[in-house]
Amino acid sequence: MYAINLQKHIKTHKAKKPYRCTYCVKSFSYESNLKNHMRSHAEEKEKEQYGCSHCSEVFSLSSLLKLHMKTHRWNYKKCSNSPKAFKMSSNLKEHMRTYTKKKPYICSFCPKAFSWEGNLRRHISVHTGNKPYRCSHCDKSFIQEISLQKHMNTHTGEKPFLCSYCPKAFSCSSNLRRHIRCHRGDKPYCCDICEKSFVTPSDLKTHMRTHTGDKPFNCSLCQKTFTWTGDLKKHVKIHKREKTLNRKEKKSGKESCSSHRSQNGESLDVFKEIV
Repeated sequence: MYAINLQKHIKTHKAKKPYRCTYCVKSFSYESNLKNHMRSHAEEKEKEQYGCSHCSEVFSLSSLLKLHMKTHRWNYKKCSNSPKAFKMSSNLKEHMRTYTKKKPYICSFCPKAFSWEGNLRRHISVHTGNKPYRCSHCDKSFIQEISLQKHMNTHTGEKPFLCSYCPKAFSCSSNLRRHIRCHRGDKPYCCDICEKSFVTPSDLKTHMRTHTGDKPFNCSLCQKTFTWTGDLKKHVKIHKREKTLNRKEKKSGKESCSSHRSQNGESLDVFKEIV
């Protein structure tokens, strides 16, 4: 309890805001503040849409309208695909890579390329093994500070990311986004071969094995490979059963040998008495 209170207190000095809203750009130092903020979005959903007083644009959330209003003030550069606006044209150019999919930052260790320099730096840490952010509760370390903050929730038990459709809460925003897709029925990850769609990229990756025939799961006891982890687990159980049977057979074999020896010993003693 005291450790959790200390962590909360330290945040006031470091001014870190790990609890981020999934609907707007705001972030908070405390879970309770995020919960209060999320109620404002729930109330906004019930109200009418928010119209811009300078143009005909209309938005479902007041936070999106505020982002849009920047385009009318201080000569902000507006994104043509979203309500976001930027003071610097270079920032807008970087943001547009979200839609153009351009990847000018190339890794010097492998062929991978990235849209943003920060993503490249994080990727290079995978090659170098550099994980500067260490957990104070266990021996785990992380490439990104945000990953450490998410991990800390596993120790504190905090779940700051609340679903607006049901009472469920999550320790990280990515899990909440996946969960919300189940409510909405969103399946953005589509197979190019059979047109099936999936909620998460990992589900799509797993599905693609049905087309490619890829078998990434190897048995450590023999040479067999499998497409699914479930099949590998079933196969490993066969090895375990074989080991158990072998132990039982060896044990029963030893017992029969010892009983045979004792019987022979008794017959020899009887023979000596007769002689």
